[in-house]
Amino acid sequence: MVKGPYSIIDNRIITKEFDGIFELSVQNLTEDSLEIEINGDVRQYYSRRLEYDKDLKFNSISISSYKCMDLCWEFDYRLDSSGFEVFEGKYNTQTIGLKKSKLNEKLLNKVDSLFKWSNIEQLDPEWVPIAVDGWFLKIDVNFNENESISFSTTSFEIPYRLKPIFNLIINHLEEKGLK
Repeated sequence: MVKGPYSIIDNRIITKEFDGIFELSVQNLTEDSLEIEINGDVRQYYSRRLEYDKDLKFNSISISSYKCMDLCWEFDYRLDSSGFEVFEGKYNTQTIGLKKSKLNEKLLNKVDSLFKWSNIEQLDPEWVPIAVDGWFLKIDVNFNENESISFSTTSFEIPYRLKPIFNLIINHLEEKGLK
């Protein structure tokens, strides 16, 4: 038994909270995961390092954006694993029409690294929400030579594991003066 602001008794952790005694039980504990039960609800926690997949390789990422209720920019963008990128500005962009270029190696490596942390194989496109208002997007990701995932959503609802890649690409497009 350990006492302090909490108590540990066998596999139970007991704390005194503002609204009374709070108790949870540890169901399973390993070096990189934890499973606890709180009031009959089992919760699982794990280390993010388990999500890193060194063999996960993106082939291409495509983003199509559409007008929103405000002045969102409308464009098509595609980046492939060699760094070749194609931007087609359609509405409210600095560049209207097609622009092709090569993404610098540092940014390409950053996209690749973020992608290896994306855990994309666990993403179910049916569960990606679409908000009523916002910048509407269609995102297609091809990876591991023959796998792909596509979904439509708004910029607010991009799955959090892909949001850093999206933000990196958008910032890159703004810095290049394409917005």
